[in-house]
Amino acid sequence: MMILSLIKAHALLHQVSRKKTKDGFILATTDDYEVVRDLIHDFLGYALETTVPQRLREVVTAVVHI
Repeated sequence: MMILSLIKAHALLHQVSRKKTKDGFILATTDDYEVVRDLIHDFLGYALETTVPQRLREVVTAVVHI
C-alpha cells in the first residue's frame, strides 16, 4: 500500500500535466510509477534481502544457474 500511496502522491504533485476522469480524479501514468520505482528501488531491494533467509537465497541462486 505504501508504494501505491507514493504513486498517488507523485501524480497529485504533477496533476497539472495529468488527465482526469469525468469525476475529477487524477489519472496516474507510467511516469509516476517509474519515478517512484527509481526512488525506492535500492531501499526496497535492501529491505527484501534482509527478510529473505540465506538458505532461500542460495536455492534461488542455484536454480538460476541451472
